[in-house]
Amino acid sequence: MANIKCYQEFSEIVINDINKAGLQLRESVHAAKKYENDNVHVHQVVLLDNQINNGNGRKFLVIYNVESNQDNPGKLLR
Repeated sequence: MANIKCYQEFSEIVINDINKAGLQLRESVHAAKKYENDNVHVHQVVLLDNQINNGNGRKFLVIYNVESNQDNPGKLLR
């Protein structure tokens, strides 16, 4: 049986262009990985401020669930 470590990561992202929101969220998911083989899933997205950059942007707190296979973590990313 694999030695799986589960934990949560958090980050804040600012989205200025709604058309690029999906891309920014995918990039933040990749950034939440500590090891190459980690599985990261968005657990929750919370709106922190909807008046960033003169009202054009929104700031979100993103909470990720991370599953890390300690037996085969892959390359250290950060």
